[in-house]
Amino acid sequence: MISIILLSTAAIYTPQLTDSIPDKYSWHPDGLIIYAAPSLTADSINRAGYGEFILVEELWDGETVYVTRYQHDEDKWISDEYLKLYQHASHWLRVKHGGRPGFILDTYLAPIPPPDTSHASGLIWEEYLKSLSMVTFEESEGQTEDFCARNTLHFANGIIYTYTDFGPCEQCGHVQKQLYLPLTSKAEAMMMGLHFFRYYGLFSGANSVLLKREGEAVALEGYMESGQVTIISFSKQQDGVCLIEDNYL
Repeated sequence: MISIILLSTAAIYTPQLTDSIPDKYSWHPDGLIIYAAPSLTADSINRAGYGEFILVEELWDGETVYVTRYQHDEDKWISDEYLKLYQHASHWLRVKHGGRPGFILDTYLAPIPPPDTSHASGLIWEEYLKSLSMVTFEESEGQTEDFCARNTLHFANGIIYTYTDFGPCEQCGHVQKQLYLPLTSKAEAMMMGLHFFRYYGLFSGANSVLLKREGEAVALEGYMESGQVTIISFSKQQDGVCLIEDNYL
């Protein structure tokens, strides 16, 4: 469930030009409402479906809307290292979608399209990234003292993907995926990480998801009933973010 809390401020909006704001795509599975004005009480005039392109025209400086992206089950509480609640301070964007102008919150927007959830095989990272952009450079490395194998892909859209098998070699063990996302904020990457966890089924059944404090940052921890552990952390990079996913089998 998505809950929304309004921070009460004067309803005065100042447009900010979007020279540094890339166009966005909708990442919410149910789509996103587009409003006639930058207010949750305004009329709903359109909807951007999952994966649809949204042309951003302006960032509006006005009311902040706090949207809950994660709330931990109190019955399964562990320690104060983990967050009970994670909220995103959402802002209004003036956009154009389907040729119609309107306003939308940036809570579930990112500069790349989300994965196609219709595939029965689930999320296969290389296939997903290749569906977004062509590969411009590929490097494969064999076994070293540090890892069993590593493969790196550079894409025309600026994304860099690295898959590393830490082994033990010839066995199931530790696999790491690093995804450099240009023109992406840590808040956007966090939203994408939670979306990937939902895609993996970590929010269903006897599986569990925890958000752990790491200084001023937050890491996502996913625990499968089968014993598999997935951890996603985030590192701010120049002009983007590195999303790091560690899988322990």
